[in-house]
Amino acid sequence: MFNPIESYCTDKFQYILIHKNGCSTMVNAINSNFKYTLNQFVYNDRPSFTIIRDPWERTISGLSYDLCRTFGDVTEEIIDEIDLHRIFYQPINARQRVTGFISHVSVQTGYLFDINPTFYIDLKNLSHFLNIHFGESNTKVLNQSDNQIKTKLVNILEKRSDIKDAIDKYLSIDYYFIERIKNTEIFWDFSMGKMWK
Repeated sequence: MFNPIESYCTDKFQYILIHKNGCSTMVNAINSNFKYTLNQFVYNDRPSFTIIRDPWERTISGLSYDLCRTFGDVTEEIIDEIDLHRIFYQPINARQRVTGFISHVSVQTGYLFDINPTFYIDLKNLSHFLNIHFGESNTKVLNQSDNQIKTKLVNILEKRSDIKDAIDKYLSIDYYFIERIKNTEIFWDFSMGKMWK
């Protein structure tokens, strides 16, 4: 269930990657502005952060992305064949990372086991975060799922309450975790300003 750490480390901060949470956008911003090393650990001597996202939105985005990449479309027949337990709790190994064929819906909490980032950013606040920290006013959305495919997937799931209910059970841990984060001082918003010098 637990995914290995993928930390983009600069001399000022560390970004802990969670797939389908604006990671391509964030890595692109880091790559354009900083020298970094890619680590499988987190230093304690500089701020660390990650981006969190509404679990249902992330699941729809990740599942439609994975289904389109593999099958080219989303159908009820394909949905019926999905092993939900495997896609939500499948750990990502180094070989899968290199090829890019990973589950983009594995729970967010699986990425953060035994890690305590200095602060968290909601994906909805990413453009403000990038503007304040990187001077980038336009968030370039990369690896975005097709909106028509997302709508098709949502329509299928709305008709299949058995599958939707099962997905909701898997996501309950992420919802609990994110709600706890949002009620703490480590949940970043624009009023906190820049988190490093």
